[in-house]
Amino acid sequence: MQDLTPGLAETLNLRESKGALIAKVEAGSLAHAEGLQVSDLIKEVNRAEVSSAADFHSAISRLRRGDTILLRVLRENRAFYVVLKSTE
Repeated sequence: MQDLTPGLAETLNLRESKGALIAKVEAGSLAHAEGLQVSDLIKEVNRAEVSSAADFHSAISRLRRGDTILLRVLRENRAFYVVLKSTE
């Protein structure tokens, strides 16, 4: 995860200025299995706004094994939700 900067937003043609940008998706991971991709922008974790990578990590750190995670994701300026089940 990394912070969305104005330069990255421009490069990726995003209208957003805040969020946590996916920098890498490991093959075989839960994120990969659910279709998350590099350059997807995480805007919410469990309906709480995410403005930075630190916000994302903070929200994830509060979860317990087996919790359901609802992510609001932007890809190419289109929003969608992904539901993940935490394993760690």
